[in-house]
Amino acid sequence: MLASDADDAAALQALGRVFQALDRENSQALLLAIGRRPDSLEKMQRFQAVEILSRRMLEAALEYHRPIGAEWASLWANMAGAAAKATWQRLGKNPSTFTSADEVGPEVLLDFMDDAELMGLLGLEPGWNPDLSGGDKGDLDLS
Repeated sequence: MLASDADDAAALQALGRVFQALDRENSQALLLAIGRRPDSLEKMQRFQAVEILSRRMLEAALEYHRPIGAEWASLWANMAGAAAKATWQRLGKNPSTFTSADEVGPEVLLDFMDDAELMGLLGLEPGWNPDLSGGDKGDLDLS
């Protein structure tokens, strides 16, 4: 397996584990907790992780004809994306150099999973198991 394939597989594992724990209330709690942090690249990336997860929730809600779930997921994704951009600008960075959540690598999700406070809000332990043959794989198959 190539390194990028391993990274992609690990990102899918992370996405599946966290995706299952998200709901309307803790999505809001995640955004509020991240928003209270001092501006930093890490803060921007945490918002991007929430945006990625919320967009995946939106896709699932649309696929399973859940209009209310889609509405909430769209709201959280848009709020997280706007917060990431605002954090970038408050850091004095040029808006034209901002990398959207669609363009970031899997490390953003993996770093998100290492954040004890945010994972605690989801009722999960921080960290992830890079060995996909065992351990905490989550139950959601995103392939």
